[in-house]
Amino acid sequence: MIFNEEELIKIYNHIPQILRSKIIIVTIPEEFFVRNHSEDKNIIFKRANNGDYWIFSPNQDQGLLFPKPNRKINHYEYKTLQKLFDCEGYNASKARAFNLKKPAQVAINAMSEEYTLQSKGTLVFVPVSDTPSPKPLNLPLIPSLEWITTEELFLPELTFLDLE
Repeated sequence: MIFNEEELIKIYNHIPQILRSKIIIVTIPEEFFVRNHSEDKNIIFKRANNGDYWIFSPNQDQGLLFPKPNRKINHYEYKTLQKLFDCEGYNASKARAFNLKKPAQVAINAMSEEYTLQSKGTLVFVPVSDTPSPKPLNLPLIPSLEWITTEELFLPELTFLDLE
């Protein structure tokens, strides 16, 4: 199951749950901020179950970095996020949602299990009230989605009533 970047962006923006079993969850360690509070160079990520970022790794040397989906970004999170992504349309006075335009790229160090930012990605922010209702995703346009099982399409936020 090889995805191209365009397919990954579509999946991430519309049905990110599908990627959940294919990603590595990471965070920027606190000690990084203590040592490098003013520098944007060599941002390091480490695995963390409750991390704020996802890495999709198509090969062993590099990966694509995504913010954890469906996050509402506050002022403090935005300061960190803009070190990782070019942020288009951000307005601090409104709660914002975003769409991924381009994932960031990371280098993978398998020996230390660390991931280093190589290039920034791009996010496009929209006011929550302007966020369109979900559009149906035309899955036939993404042929590599053939492998998806019904378990991977399970959406835990939906509740079904038993009418019996």
